[in-house]
Amino acid sequence: MRLTLGAALVMLLLAGGTARADDDAQMETAKQALQTARDALRNAARDYEGHRSKALNHVSSALEQVNAAVQVSKRHERKDEKKVNTLQKKIDKLEKQQDKIEAR
Repeated sequence: MRLTLGAALVMLLLAGGTARADDDAQMETAKQALQTARDALRNAARDYEGHRSKALNHVSSALEQVNAAVQVSKRHERKDEKKVNTLQKKIDKLEKQQDKIEAR
C-alpha cells in the first residue's frame, strides 16, 4: 500500500476545485446576463421616471459583486493549488523514504 492516504487527500482537494469550477461557470453566465441587461438599460430611450437609472445602478452593483465573488474564488483556487503542491512534495518525500527502507 503506497501512501494511498496521501494520494486520496490530494484527490479530495482536487475534487473541491472541480466543484468551484462549476460554480465559477455559473457566475460567468450571470456576469454575461448582467452585462447584457446593463447594455439594454443604457440604450433605453426613456428613463421611466427614474426607474431605468435606478435599475441600471442595481445591475452595476450586482456586476461588482459578481466580479468580487470571482476574485474570491480565484484566491481560494490558488490556495488549494498550494496545498496540493505541498502535499505532493510531502508524498514524494515519504515515498523516497519508503523506497530506502524497502531497499534494506
